[in-house]
Amino acid sequence: ADDSGVYVSSWSEPFPNPAQLKVWTQRKFDPDGVELWSRTVDYPESPVLDGAGFYYFLGYDRSAKPFLRKMNSAGIEVWTRSVGGSSLAATAGGVYLTGLLYQQDAARHVRQFQFYDSDGNLRWTRQIPAVLDEHRGVSLFSVDEDALYLATTLGGALDGQCRAGYADLQ
Repeated sequence: ADDSGVYVSSWSEPFPNPAQLKVWTQRKFDPDGVELWSRTVDYPESPVLDGAGFYYFLGYDRSAKPFLRKMNSAGIEVWTRSVGGSSLAATAGGVYLTGLLYQQDAARHVRQFQFYDSDGNLRWTRQIPAVLDEHRGVSLFSVDEDALYLATTLGGALDGQCRAGYADLQ
């Protein structure tokens, strides 16, 4: 939600045959609950607002290639980029992506972070070694003017921590 309204991303299964593809819908409602616009897509997209009247969708097309889409508050596409990443966080200056990559030559996973400015230009990419059998799913990815924050599950315990079970949130 922002000052202009509420953005909703939802899906439904086709009736009467739920074996068909799910239908994904993006909607915006004004502060009084009146629907301003709606669009249907045939792939999942997760929206994140940036605080400057734009929002970003991270989704996957039918071939499972990830993409990042920027829309304005009227639901009009500004740009779309093919990207790598599975979670995103946005600020007024742009959008941050993160995801795990497998490096064949080193036989290990690395966590990759990328920053795209508000015009869709890739400004930087950083990679760090994945920690203790870090799982693919990210529980929380957030950003502020000083830092990136990431919470994920691990298959072990960090230094000074005790292991509590199969997958610990660190």
